[in-house]
Amino acid sequence: MTTNIRRYQQVSKLLEDGVQPFAITYNLVGLDFGTPNGPFEINGPAGKDGKVVAIHAHNVTEAFAVDTTEGLVHVGVSGTVNAYAISSNGVTDNAAISALLDYDLGVGEGTLGNRIPADTAVIVTPIAGVDAGAEAGICTVSVTILWV
Repeated sequence: MTTNIRRYQQVSKLLEDGVQPFAITYNLVGLDFGTPNGPFEINGPAGKDGKVVAIHAHNVTEAFAVDTTEGLVHVGVSGTVNAYAISSNGVTDNAAISALLDYDLGVGEGTLGNRIPADTAVIVTPIAGVDAGAEAGICTVSVTILWV
């Protein structure tokens, strides 16, 4: 609840300043948390700063098997894959998660903060979890970025 209020306050302040922020959701189909594929590149609108406001997993096509360490999603740049955001919840081998239509992975601050500078090529990287057997799990990951 506090996070939603904080987001609302940030957007309200931007609107007061005459800036019209807009969000774009990027759907990355087939992210593999067993044998990570990617990274996937996102090119935002020219001249706009951004902030990751949501990371979701959905449309599971291969059940998750990551029982030791959760699989994560990092949003960053080449060389610093976790620069702007790290999913605060990971994907696990919980059967309930595999059956969900939409799982909120949360958004934690990246190593360089959470502001994406204008005209930056952003990359989204699935980070494999660890399983006692063989890691597995494929789904669509949606990353929503608020551009200003």
